[in-house]
Amino acid sequence: MSKVEIIDRGESGIIKTIQFEGEKDTCRIHGEYRIRQIFSPFGAELRPQKGETVMDWELLPSGYFYMDALVEDGNCEGYLLHGGGYGHGCGMSQYGAMKMAEMGYDYKAILNSFFPESEIIKE
Repeated sequence: MSKVEIIDRGESGIIKTIQFEGEKDTCRIHGEYRIRQIFSPFGAELRPQKGETVMDWELLPSGYFYMDALVEDGNCEGYLLHGGGYGHGCGMSQYGAMKMAEMGYDYKAILNSFFPESEIIKE
């Protein structure tokens, strides 16, 4: 494989289409779930936002990720994936909200951070 390129992302940032270029052919993969399967980290170490290390996941936790090429002596030896989230890519992150609460933010600030165009109404 000579090149991996992200072709399309959804509004939330989730990868919708990715392209692999090889010496003889090019392959495009469409759909978040298929992409998560291809990048399945089985046998690889994952470090989720909670901080613990998890091994042998059968599916990449999210289609929201970025890649950095691991280059040695001018050759790409692989890619390091940096991701965020566990799935749908919209709404409130439970870990993000928990971290904000630990930092002293109140519920109004937390909700406003995830839903900036919303208004809290008491009935």
